[in-house]
Amino acid sequence: MTAAKYPLKSMRVTAASNRRILLPIALAAIISITIVGFGLFWSAGRSDTVSVGRQVRTVQRAVQTSLADIQLHQQTVAVWDDLVVNLRAPAPDLDWIDANVGEWLHKLFGHDRVFVLNGRDELVYAMVDGRRVQQSLHDQNASGLHRLLASLRAKDRPLPATQSRSNDASVKAPFVSDLLMVDGHPAAVSAMLVLPLTPAVADRPGARPILLSVRYLDGTFQDGLARDYLLAHPKFATRNVMHQGEASLPLRDRSGRVIAWLSWYPELPGSAIKSVLLPLGGLSAAIIALLMVVLGRRLIASTNELHAAIMRLQTSEAQAHHLAFHDPLTGLPNRAKFNDHFDHALVEARRGRSCALILLDLDRFKHVNDNFGHLAGDALIKEFGSRLSGLLGENDMLARLGGDEFAVLIDGARNVADIDRICDQIRRAVNQPFEVLGNQAHVGVSMGVILSPLGGTERTDLLRKADIALYAAKGEGRDCHRHFSAAMDASVRFRGEIEEDLREALATEVGLSMNYQPLVNEHGRVVGVEALLRWEHPQRGSISPAQLIPIAEETGLIGPLGDWIVEHAMGLTVTAEGVETEEQLRFLQDSGCNELQGFYFSAPLPASDVSALTGGADVGVAA
Repeated sequence: MTAAKYPLKSMRVTAASNRRILLPIALAAIISITIVGFGLFWSAGRSDTVSVGRQVRTVQRAVQTSLADIQLHQQTVAVWDDLVVNLRAPAPDLDWIDANVGEWLHKLFGHDRVFVLNGRDELVYAMVDGRRVQQSLHDQNASGLHRLLASLRAKDRPLPATQSRSNDASVKAPFVSDLLMVDGHPAAVSAMLVLPLTPAVADRPGARPILLSVRYLDGTFQDGLARDYLLAHPKFATRNVMHQGEASLPLRDRSGRVIAWLSWYPELPGSAIKSVLLPLGGLSAAIIALLMVVLGRRLIASTNELHAAIMRLQTSEAQAHHLAFHDPLTGLPNRAKFNDHFDHALVEARRGRSCALILLDLDRFKHVNDNFGHLAGDALIKEFGSRLSGLLGENDMLARLGGDEFAVLIDGARNVADIDRICDQIRRAVNQPFEVLGNQAHVGVSMGVILSPLGGTERTDLLRKADIALYAAKGEGRDCHRHFSAAMDASVRFRGEIEEDLREALATEVGLSMNYQPLVNEHGRVVGVEALLRWEHPQRGSISPAQLIPIAEETGLIGPLGDWIVEHAMGLTVTAEGVETEEQLRFLQDSGCNELQGFYFSAPLPASDVSALTGGADVGVAA
């Protein structure tokens, strides 16, 4: 009634009431948005600071790790009797040092410069960028290098009594490492004393040789920062000249002097968040002002739930994709991923780019499973995959096809010699003992090799040929590699045809027969006969037992063949075989043999002629 009577006042009261309700809500919303916005932007700025600090610590650890890695690499050759003996010779074998020290550290571990000094601090050997050179330490343009060597020589004292020279795991060679500028390159430098490994070679404290290694930080190390630590555009400079958005870190030597600056574009998650939140924040404020705080909060909650669901779905899909194309035990690509990668490589092979396929099978792996259990076998498989991965290039692929079967695809293989070198490296790596569950296991590896496009460009055919070559490697003694040849293919076809024909011959008994060769005692009397299997193949003629028996054993037909022989033979005896001369006869008689067989007495005869030879007497039959 009042509202109808005073409509204007009623409207004003309602508006005032609405204002009293909306204004506090709006004020609370504005304050909340302001607080939340400030918190988000402060957190984003703080996130940038934390991210940069984390990347700085990561780079520092990477540099220290590089120094530690060089020391570990040097340890593999510095504690070595052969190296000590070589360096003590009046004329050290530089080719041997080059192959076993310089090339080893350069090719396997990426050392850019390697130097060897004798006990008189005279330079014996120098390798720069993978090539042996005639240079002195003065030619290296490395300030602080002689100071580093002097520091190491001060450590050239007798080893502590706690270090045994009975095994290389307990002999730790003294070393000194530092960051230096070497010929304009910031570099990690390590000098290590060369020690004998065993008491067989006398140690000479105070006059030990020195192994000096240099690894440029602006080479593969710089590439590794971008690849392994996700630093964007890292670069080294002698001065701290930064562009907008860059971060930098001074690299200092042991004395604290800055030798170089490392700069990069740091990852700034906070700034990325700001760029997204700024427009969304304004839109959210307008929505919250219109739809009230509760609706805004519900919307944010729903959005967060949806985002979390999407992230879970994406994570699940990524995991499923990984499991579909990788071996769960080793983490290596499986057969499906390998086939896909192989098909892409064969597309390039059809255009002239070569590749090589190597199929590998562990020798004596069943022995490991039988003696140590399947867990030990799994551990060996994982270590085997790890060893092989370290030998391959970044464009090559190692895959586990199943069980102890692996495949390697070498991209851009130039010639057979390169593949032979890789196979030799693989074999040497596998021949090293495997430590599995507290036991030491020894295995070998057989490999079959085929090159494309030389050997073809179809995946199925190349896999078949590589498998044939692998079979040949196993048949020729194992722990070796063999390249596929047309002769291998012909041999496989021959064995397959013989297998099929032998099955038919056993089923039909056509072509199989038994011959019998007399057995004679020491007095020349026939006492029995030996049963001899003969197979007259309808197309190939007579097939010798030397060809027949191995195929029967491999194909599982040896059992049925043996049953057929027993069924058709008349008995079995033991004899001295191969008697062909009178001298052999007298020797066997003097040796006490009482049953003899050979062409001296008779050639193999059909069954119908045996009775005439023995005069109708009953004789035994030897198979």
